[in-house]
Amino acid sequence: MNVTPAELKKIADLARIELNDAELERFSAELSPIIDYAAQLREVDTSDISYASHVDDFNDTVLQEDVPVDPMLPEDTFKNSHNRKKGSTFITGNIQ
Repeated sequence: MNVTPAELKKIADLARIELNDAELERFSAELSPIIDYAAQLREVDTSDISYASHVDDFNDTVLQEDVPVDPMLPEDTFKNSHNRKKGSTFITGNIQ
């Protein structure tokens, strides 16, 4: 698959990368073989490979049971805050 300089320019713009015309020509020529190599993965036969969501078997793993708890109250959230007023916390910058 040939990546044209115009396509690469669009990708570079989306990534907010500035490329000049010489770089667009050079990188489009360098990028095309890389994309062709990655495209070879489409040709690999994976029909006899079973789907695995994770490489570890979690059946033998002891996990803690999920237990719902009451949410933290707003007044407890700011309990350790030094600078609070009427339920709000104020953050001041330190200039040294």
